[in-house]
Amino acid sequence: MIHNFTDISSLYSGKLDLNSVSVEEQYAQLTEEERELVFLKLKGYTQRPPTIEQMYTDPYYLGGADFFNHGDNLFPFWKESLGKIFPGHFTRFPYLCLSGAIGIGKSVTSRLCMAMTLARLSCMESPYKTFGLAPKPMSFVIYHRNEETAVVEFKRWLERDVKGKSPFFKNLPNEHNIKVITSGPLSAGGLGADVIFIIIGEVNFWPNEEKAMERVNSMVLRFKSR
Repeated sequence: MIHNFTDISSLYSGKLDLNSVSVEEQYAQLTEEERELVFLKLKGYTQRPPTIEQMYTDPYYLGGADFFNHGDNLFPFWKESLGKIFPGHFTRFPYLCLSGAIGIGKSVTSRLCMAMTLARLSCMESPYKTFGLAPKPMSFVIYHRNEETAVVEFKRWLERDVKGKSPFFKNLPNEHNIKVITSGPLSAGGLGADVIFIIIGEVNFWPNEEKAMERVNSMVLRFKSR
């Protein structure tokens, strides 16, 4: 299987001359792959990031037996939905509400989205420049019914399992200063951080409904500002 872990500049043919008066005509002559590479280059990517399907099927990413086992560890519903959420190299729905019975795969899918975000950021030369951020640590913030659950299900999974076992994540193309901040419902983890990714889990088990809604709204505002 071919892994798209290749320098974009080595793939892009350079047919598009930005100094030309007929850029639109030149762009129309590019192949779909070349158009994709132009888009990625303009967004600051130095490497072509994986698609969501590659993430859970290819052992080079998270398709191995330790993770999603070529996609066998994901219900068909999630596979179909993830393809709509992450079409190609885009994110169509930046805000998601996952609901359903216990064991249906909400946490598993949330972890996959978190890893997908890290993969994309790591294929960029400077996410700070792309997103217009000051060069300080970016944060993945995980709120859960208690901090221990947030650490075990998300932080430890990403930092120990994913970065320790996945060939791609063990050798990221670009290392950036990204912190995983965990918090229970009553603490203030993540406040003041440059929030790039947020999970607010099991809100229905939080002790205070009003506090839960306040946390959701404040994190959405922080996310939008990024």
